[in-house]
Amino acid sequence: MHGVADVIIGPFGRVEEGLHPDAEDYGEEKFPIFMCEHTDGRLVYGLPRLERGVKTAIHHEGRLHDSPDQVNRDVLPGDVDALRDSLGRVLPRLAAAAVRESCTCLYTDTPDGHFLIDFHPRYPQVLLSSPCSGHGFKFASAIGEMQAELLLEGRARFDASAFGFSRPAFRHCARLHPGEYVRRDPSGA
Repeated sequence: MHGVADVIIGPFGRVEEGLHPDAEDYGEEKFPIFMCEHTDGRLVYGLPRLERGVKTAIHHEGRLHDSPDQVNRDVLPGDVDALRDSLGRVLPRLAAAAVRESCTCLYTDTPDGHFLIDFHPRYPQVLLSSPCSGHGFKFASAIGEMQAELLLEGRARFDASAFGFSRPAFRHCARLHPGEYVRRDPSGA
């Protein structure tokens, strides 16, 4: 699909690491899922140690691309350094742990980093919805309910305007045409 969806949701490669710390303090019994804003607008997150190690990544950052086919899946040394630096600000011992595996994952996002659930500005019979990769998974039931209400009843029980095109990040979208691209600066600048 070309047009608004291509403009507002840019795929990017986000580096994830599976760290293998020596201590058992990072197992699911002792170590929670975490997300920490270590500096203004920059977040690092992680999940407890499983078979692949403690999963860590920087939220909403990565190399941007115009197409999922263009994402370079290679992990560069600078990517690992950036993740270790972010993680080191909140969990220095974990940041120093051996890397068990690294990968570049495909991730999508909106210009302001929030979900999109709204009718297409030119085609009102089309509902566009972007729960934005993994961070939307935990909201799947609520998002599905809102989508169903919008499609079946024309409105949701809850105010859906926070997820719509009327918010500042999308005010320009109705004027865009296929092939025009606007990309969110992953650094938050």
